[in-house]
Amino acid sequence: MQKYIYLSFLFIAASLSSRSQIKQESWLLGGDFTFTSNTSNQPAGTPYSNKNSSFSITPSFGKAIKDNLILGFDLTYTHQSTTTVQPVPPDEMSTFDQYGAGVFMREYKTLGSNFSLFLQERVGGSFSKITNTNSTDARSVAFTLGLSPGVAYSVSRRLQLETGFQNLLYANYAHTRIGNDPSAVKNSNFSIGTNLGYAFQNLIVGVRFLFGQ
Repeated sequence: MQKYIYLSFLFIAASLSSRSQIKQESWLLGGDFTFTSNTSNQPAGTPYSNKNSSFSITPSFGKAIKDNLILGFDLTYTHQSTTTVQPVPPDEMSTFDQYGAGVFMREYKTLGSNFSLFLQERVGGSFSKITNTNSTDARSVAFTLGLSPGVAYSVSRRLQLETGFQNLLYANYAHTRIGNDPSAVKNSNFSIGTNLGYAFQNLIVGVRFLFGQ
């Protein structure tokens, strides 16, 4: 009897693991979404306060070139607005809009029970525009290399839910222009680092659909 029980457990475990496998030649369609909103006093105890809200959406499309290895591309749009409430009107307002595209490689490691770990390497470019009511507008072009780890859960053979940390490790080059020619101020900078201190501010939630499995 014990032999049959052990065999049954092995069969169930194998079934759950196989569900979370992504087979070669499968197609992966989905995207990530983030939203944040907060209000803070700057500095504390003063009538000045900042109201911030932002959202980001990243649709993506990829193909499994090997089992559990996805090669694909994505598009991204981010919008952020900040309002600084002042004792004497008008309030200061600024908006940030970013448009981008990238190529990614994503590797999955099956954990069993429909769970998988993944690590995504991505290189991409973006164009950003910052508009301010009381200061000069700015435009920026950037190129980023990032590593984003996460966890995926296979609801079914064709539906996958996931969460992870966007660009936990990154390298970034940006060229920024503030103002308009001929008086524009231009600068370039390169940075490399980690978002460990802001991990939960870079938390993403995503949905993926699998085809061809």
